[in-house]
Amino acid sequence: MTGSQVVASARGTDRIAVERTVRAVPDVLACRGEGVWIDVLEPMGDSVPWADWQPVGPLRTVDVHVSGAPEGELRVVGAGPELGHWNPERGLPLRSGTVQVHLPVDTVGIFKLVLRKDEGWQWAGGPDQAITVVAGEGPQPHRAVWAPPGG
Repeated sequence: MTGSQVVASARGTDRIAVERTVRAVPDVLACRGEGVWIDVLEPMGDSVPWADWQPVGPLRTVDVHVSGAPEGELRVVGAGPELGHWNPERGLPLRSGTVQVHLPVDTVGIFKLVLRKDEGWQWAGGPDQAITVVAGEGPQPHRAVWAPPGG
């Protein structure tokens, strides 16, 4: 499918709001998650579930540094298995305000911060955050900021 125009979009979920047209299938890798489909606009003109498409390509370590977060157990949760499929229990716990995640190069990882509270998980306010992963040597730094819920 390389060279085809594709659109990755989230269907049936309000957790990911992604729609992007690209020229090569690997560019839509970060859009994966439950309810995500890859629509091939040319030449086939049909849709395939994300689970039926297995991307290839190099990974890059991203160091996510979070600021402004309250005290407590904080996790990075987002689209795809690397970020826990939007399930806080499977998200990546921060240690001293930082977490490392391995994401495919030339993708955008979509995520939110969550805080464990006595009554359950509290999602950070504001829109989903994004990591644009670029080719390079060594870990890629990324800064994320905790937004109060409702903000």
